[in-house]
Amino acid sequence: MDWLITLSYLSICVVIFRVFGIPFNRWTVPSAIVGGAILVGSLTLLINYTHPYSDSSKQYFVTIPIVPVVQGTVLSVDITANTHINKGDILFRIDPLPYQNKVAQLTAKIVIAKQQYLSARELSKEELSKDELSKPELSEQKSKTENVDNQEDIDITKATIDGLNAQLNEATYNLRNTIVRAHSDGYVTQISVFPGLRVVPIPLNPAMLFIQESSFKYVSWYPQNKILQIKAGYRAELVFDALPGKVFAAEVTKVLPNIADGEMKANASLLDLTSPHVGKVPVVFEIKDLNFEQYRDLLPLGAYGQSAVYSEEFEELTIIRKVLLRMSSWASYVLPIH
Repeated sequence: MDWLITLSYLSICVVIFRVFGIPFNRWTVPSAIVGGAILVGSLTLLINYTHPYSDSSKQYFVTIPIVPVVQGTVLSVDITANTHINKGDILFRIDPLPYQNKVAQLTAKIVIAKQQYLSARELSKEELSKDELSKPELSEQKSKTENVDNQEDIDITKATIDGLNAQLNEATYNLRNTIVRAHSDGYVTQISVFPGLRVVPIPLNPAMLFIQESSFKYVSWYPQNKILQIKAGYRAELVFDALPGKVFAAEVTKVLPNIADGEMKANASLLDLTSPHVGKVPVVFEIKDLNFEQYRDLLPLGAYGQSAVYSEEFEELTIIRKVLLRMSSWASYVLPIH
């Protein structure tokens, strides 16, 4: 960005010398050079501090590996790669026949278990009635033993029904997951399955790679000495290498408090302090420009760009920063920044 200020000053000097016929001698040329150094240097320092600029901007997004919950043979793939899909749309289907049979089998077992439970209860009632009408000489201990046995049969049958219901819930869950659906709006960028392929629920071998539309973030990396002039809510502008000449109004939403260079992990290697890193602070933006919608689909995910933040100090200089940012965007037509 500094080279644009320098080139602009040189262009102005050439115009002034040509238009006003100022001669090139030992007084005019050194004066232009010294004056330019002071003017350009002052403007550069002041603008860079009060209205920070970053040439390290990037669009980030979250990818979700689609792993089926159940295993089976793929019957159909119902979407096309890199086309927008909505939450709940079907991605692919797995043969449901084994899971349908499992549900039917457990349903039949539950019906039988319930009949056994009702029979056990009726038998218990009958035994209790017989005990009440039995002869006085019938021992009380025998009556208690029969009642305990009948209650155990009822409890065992009830526990069997509960266990079968739990198995049925799991089987129904598995049957429902033979149809794999999108959990949010977005699109699938990589499809690794096709009809006839057998899939298994292994996380390291996803069937598809899904990009979540709501996860798109625009992040720029700024030197630490500029953070005092960057706060949430400040106005900003973004430009992208893929869209030369287009400038989009934005707003700072968050200044992340963590720098990746400071992370330490427990491992077998000692911390290397001989190669210090000059860490930059990530700043998250939200694009507010309504015109961005017509260019959103033209912007490749992970696109690089540039950004500028306009603080509340020396607001008169924002016009210079805006002009410089637009000049840098125009330069992307022939000279990409990244």
